[in-house]
Amino acid sequence: MAFSALCCRKRYRPRRLTAWLLLWYVMVATVVTLLLSACEAASNPGMQQPFPLAILVRALFVGAAMGVMLYLLSLPMIIVAFRCGFYRERLQKNLSLEADGR
Repeated sequence: MAFSALCCRKRYRPRRLTAWLLLWYVMVATVVTLLLSACEAASNPGMQQPFPLAILVRALFVGAAMGVMLYLLSLPMIIVAFRCGFYRERLQKNLSLEADGR
């Protein structure tokens, strides 16, 4: 969420913040999955290639799927934060966002 707040440049609209949130969830989950797959490949001495293409493709798909699932899990809380004034103020304060004019 902090990366999303930085990308909104201290001004946000709900759709813009959620779009950045989806992008960052997918990117971070994919990078973490790629790093874990690289560690798995490095620890396996019987592998012919340093990092086979099959492992790379699998890691990309699994990382993207994990990012989308994380986004879908957090989406109800984000929607509540956008709809309810009390939680909207808290979200803006925690992410150092300026008011969107609503």
